[in-house]
Amino acid sequence: MHRSTPGLSLFIAAVLTACAPGQPYRATGEQSLGEAIAKAKTKADHEALAARYEREAEALRAKAEQHRRIAGYYRQYGGRLLVRKSLMEHYLRLATDYWEAAEEKLSLAKLHRQLATQTPP
Repeated sequence: MHRSTPGLSLFIAAVLTACAPGQPYRATGEQSLGEAIAKAKTKADHEALAARYEREAEALRAKAEQHRRIAGYYRQYGGRLLVRKSLMEHYLRLATDYWEAAEEKLSLAKLHRQLATQTPP
């Protein structure tokens, strides 16, 4: 009879969490990004867009960290070496992609903050 280890339980929980659908970026009642960009004419509008991009970047960084942890679980608890290595590389690649997307969102936030300084209230 096989005994379950706490690490295996954490691994399974992490995989199930990673497979769960993510939170949508748009909160209830919030206008779409396209609408927000099209209507951005004031300093406050650009500040709001910058804050939105920063929130999105934070969520993307959290996803990147989650995928890094999952890669670590595969490194430690995975099955056969070839499969474990493939899964580990997959999650590390996803983590990198999420991190790079977060950096892009932060760049957009910075640009909107610059626009805010050049736009009348």
